[in-house]
Order: sequence, then structure tokens, then C-alpha cells
Amino acid sequence: METKPTIETVLERLSAMESRSAARESQIIGRLEALETQVSGFGVRLEALEARVSGVESRLDALETQLKEGFQKVNDGLEIMKYKLEIMTQDIMDVRAAMRKLDRRIPGGLEPSVA
Repeated sequence: METKPTIETVLERLSAMESRSAARESQIIGRLEALETQVSGFGVRLEALEARVSGVESRLDALETQLKEGFQKVNDGLEIMKYKLEIMTQDIMDVRAAMRKLDRRIPGGLEPSVA
């Protein structure tokens, strides 16, 4: 035969279960609060990192613009130098042609002097 527990025994057991539940609930709440604090800290750090990245991004955009402008100036300068070199080459060719023409006109030609 089985003995039935008394009401006092049942109440004691229920009270003990309630105490364990309350203790477990308190532990869980503590852990959740700790996690919330960590997540909040990550949020603050993430916002700071986003601000830094935004600042770097702005500086990179400005640098890219400066580089493009600088390369354009260099390309423009090289284009001008190319035209000048073409003109100088043509001038040199004209001078050489004139010297050959002159050399043919002078008997004995123009001989370079040897120092």
C-alpha cells in the first residue's frame, strides 16, 4: 500500500520547487542582463567603428578626387609636351635640311672643327 503524502508534505515540496524556480529564474535574468550589457557595449563600439569608417570613406573619396585631378593635369602636361616635342623635332629637321642645302652651296662643304 502506498501512503498518501500529507498536505504539509505537498506544500513543503511545492515551496521547495518554488524556491528552486525562483533561484533559477534569478540566474537566467542575471545572465540575460549580462548579455544585454554586452550587446549594448557591442552596439556602442559598432557605432564608433561606423563613424570611423565613414570618416575614412570621406577621406578616400577626397583622395580619389585629388588623384583624378592630378592625373588629368599630368596627362594635359604630357600632351602639351608631346606637341612641343613634335614642333622641336620639326624645327631640328628644318635646320638640318637648311644646313645640307647650305653645305651643298659652299664649295668644300662645312666640316666640323675638331678641337
